[in-house]
Amino acid sequence: TCADRAASICVWRAVSQAIYRLNEFMFLQLGETVLQLIIADLPNDEDTVRHWIVFSSGFVIVLCMLYTYSLTEPHHAEAHAFKRSELAGITYSFLFGLKAFAVLIVGVAVKIAIADVDAPADTSTAEKQRLELGIALAVCFGLQLLMTPLHVGIHRFYAALLRHRTRALMVGIRLALLFAIVIVCFADLMPASFTAIQAGLSVLEICLLHHQRSLEPSHVVIADAIRVSA
Repeated sequence: TCADRAASICVWRAVSQAIYRLNEFMFLQLGETVLQLIIADLPNDEDTVRHWIVFSSGFVIVLCMLYTYSLTEPHHAEAHAFKRSELAGITYSFLFGLKAFAVLIVGVAVKIAIADVDAPADTSTAEKQRLELGIALAVCFGLQLLMTPLHVGIHRFYAALLRHRTRALMVGIRLALLFAIVIVCFADLMPASFTAIQAGLSVLEICLLHHQRSLEPSHVVIADAIRVSA
């Protein structure tokens, strides 16, 4: 009926607007991290190399976090968790808040690292700062494994995933990398070495995610979800 069609259009517009606003908010959090890198004071000649290592590593980490959200989430209402069900929408909103907070904490940790690239590595404060970056980064990447399936249903997503051994292996390796991101925090590493290692692990995480997606999940499963909801 005309009333049902009008209601459907209103829901579609509301979901599209919500997706747009969430994207803006996430880009704002990511932009804050980039801003902290740009406005950091330039070091003296002795610290220049370490400064640029932290700067480059921080920028790579930001790009990796951007990939886990912007390029893995649907940008159209029909395939989004908000449109699928009320429970999926509420759960997604909660997880989005956690992810945004994790991105913010990563930005703070990167700011601390670039502010003092010569900070001693064997103090309790240094370990806490490393854990701040490592745990937040692991949470940011780990939440992608929960947020993306919400758009089609966690059971459906992982049932399809487990039927493909290569994709399942990719997820298993990604989970192992999340533990590695946290475990490396307990090593006595200077800020430059630590952020460089975290950037390398982040790139590896994203490469595995990209390979996992190229083997199927998102575009095939989301397309199926659009057909079901239509």
